[in-house]
Amino acid sequence: MCKLVTFFDSVISGGPEQDISSQVFAFEILYSLAVPAFFLLIDCASLFPYSGLLSIGIPLITGIAYQLKTGGLILPIYYLFSLMAKTTARVNGKPTVRPHIRHVQGAFLAIIIGLVVPTMIVLFNPTPYIIALWQLFPVYIAILQSLFRFVYPPTPSSRGPTQRIAGKLPGAQTYLFIQFSYVILSSVGTLGHLPFLLSLISDNPFNLTSSFSPAVSPGVDLTLNRVLTTLTATFKPHLGPFEYSTGQETLRSAIQDGSKRFLQWDEIFISLSTWLVACWSWAFDDIKHFVVAVFGSIVSAFLFGPAIGLAGPLMYKEWIDEQIRVKAAAKPAEKKE
Repeated sequence: MCKLVTFFDSVISGGPEQDISSQVFAFEILYSLAVPAFFLLIDCASLFPYSGLLSIGIPLITGIAYQLKTGGLILPIYYLFSLMAKTTARVNGKPTVRPHIRHVQGAFLAIIIGLVVPTMIVLFNPTPYIIALWQLFPVYIAILQSLFRFVYPPTPSSRGPTQRIAGKLPGAQTYLFIQFSYVILSSVGTLGHLPFLLSLISDNPFNLTSSFSPAVSPGVDLTLNRVLTTLTATFKPHLGPFEYSTGQETLRSAIQDGSKRFLQWDEIFISLSTWLVACWSWAFDDIKHFVVAVFGSIVSAFLFGPAIGLAGPLMYKEWIDEQIRVKAAAKPAEKKE
């Protein structure tokens, strides 16, 4: 725990040199974490719709492993497992099972209270104790999900993926709430992108006075060179060797630089794997959609942050899955007619 606290504190606080790009990156990666975390919860609820132990326990284990072994390693392993399970089901002619809307509502509430709120607290007050408590967010999420399911147990009326009630296909409300959740979580993610946008026009984006006052931050022009320099400093991991002399301050700088490099690579693997699993359902069926998704994700990630860059393909994936599910449910009705 002490190692993890030192690790995150060096990035969030900017280290002894108060590296602004490090702090900007911390806001980006932590605020965008809610989107893949929510996808993990609803994906497990879809894989195990009738088992609360597995649909809550697997994300808990994955979250703890994420903290211990990094998300760049753990999430791709989970995504591979999920794709294999869903591909096998699709080959066998089984449609995607929508989780109960109560499970989705519980997952959304757990992400907001158990991850987004602690993240806001730790970013604006990064003391060692708060950072240590923030590390336990997988436990908070699991507890909140369990409490929500206990207070609001799902009704059995919409369990079947192909049954119709009052002429409507069960799961439609679940689909709409999933899309609504992505909109809210990606919108929250834009808050973490504000420091990056402000860093394009200011040398200190965490000081609103300097961000909008030329007298305090003179000579800062929004040029292409500055945009590229800011992008590189914030997101591109440095590939060169560490060059630090001995001494306490230089050791702290080395820890801060190493932590930032590590998290940059971690974010690359998390974002890339999440984006690929989102595109898996449709990317190879229509190359035009794939090209649009690549361009749209890059532009939206730059303008609004990585959270929206990930949420867009995931929302489109949900739409594709919903179309497949509706068509599968319509086939028995056509046969009866």
